[in-house]
This record gives sequence, structure tokens and C-alpha cells, in this order.
Amino acid sequence: MDLDEQERGDLYEAVEDIKSAIYNQLVKEKFFPKNPGSVRNFYKGVGAAALFTMNLPLLISVMIFGRIMPIKTLAGAIAANVAKSLRNFLTSQERQLAFQAKNQIFFEKLLPYAIAFGVEKIWAQRFKDIEIRPPDWYEGQNVSAFTAVYLTSSLHSSFNQLGTASSSPTTSSSGFSSGFSGGSSGGGGGGGGGGSW
Repeated sequence: MDLDEQERGDLYEAVEDIKSAIYNQLVKEKFFPKNPGSVRNFYKGVGAAALFTMNLPLLISVMIFGRIMPIKTLAGAIAANVAKSLRNFLTSQERQLAFQAKNQIFFEKLLPYAIAFGVEKIWAQRFKDIEIRPPDWYEGQNVSAFTAVYLTSSLHSSFNQLGTASSSPTTSSSGFSSGFSGGSSGGGGGGGGGGSW
């Protein structure tokens, strides 16, 4: 996905607008008392000030705890536990999936959650020996060799390209910035899924 600087800037702004809308909705639905993105940005500012003043203990504290500072409400904590339970199910139900894996709808229905939790490769492995047809929405080049593993690999590659293309055109390369790089894309958990949950 080759984009010029203007297109990258536009895509970055669109992604930031979507994240902001998601965070605002989480507050509106009372999963968080305050916007998690705003709370994290506050601690990024504190970290930048600590870096500027060479306050090493404060900088280390902010880098360790800044991402997890957005607190959840009771409803948010319950929803987070449900999400964690679903993630555990996606990664640990090998024996019980022996009969369920024959149902393609089951695979497709839970695939978005597996992607959000960053466990889509594990989920696809459960279906590697099951014949799966390409979903109606899928358009790929190698449909004849289509498998669950092939699908998730293609989606993973596409999301990585989108993530790279939508990164800030003016992203800092300092160690402080990279300390906060995870946990802001979307509202899921795990790698690439975000620290909100």
C-alpha cells in the first residue's frame, strides 16, 4: 500500500477520528468514567515533561503505568472479563472444537474477535484441516488454495499494511513514543488490540 504523504496524513486523521469516536462511545456507555485516549495523552504529556527535565524515576513510572491508567467502571470491568473469557476460548478449546469446527459459520462469526485479540493465527489453526469456502465478502487472488490459515494470513498482512500506512507521518522515533505505541488501536486487547481492555 504505497501512499504519498498527503494520503497518509488523511488516513491517519481518519483512523484517529474513528478511535476518538470509539473512546467517546465507551464513555457514553459507561465502560470508562473518562475518555481512555485523553487519559493516556495526559500521561504522555507528563512523560514528555519528565524526559525534558531528565526526571528519570517519573519517566520510568509513566512508561510503566501510563498505558494502564484509564480505569474502568464496574460495567467496563465486567465487559473486560467477558472479552478475556472469549479470548481464552479462542485460544484453548482444541478438543471441544472437534465437532464445532465443521461449521464454517462458527469460524467466520468468531474470526473478527480473534483478529481483535491478536490470536487469529491460533484460531485458524483449529480449522486448518477443515474444508472452508471463501466468504462472500472475500476477494483474493488464490481462491483455489483457500484455507482458514490462508485467509487469516491474508487479513493479517492487510491489517499490517493498513497500520503502517495510517501511522502518523510525523511519528517521533524516540524511545518515549515507542513506549506508548501499543494499546491505542481499537478497543480490544492483546497485541494490536489495545490497552483499553
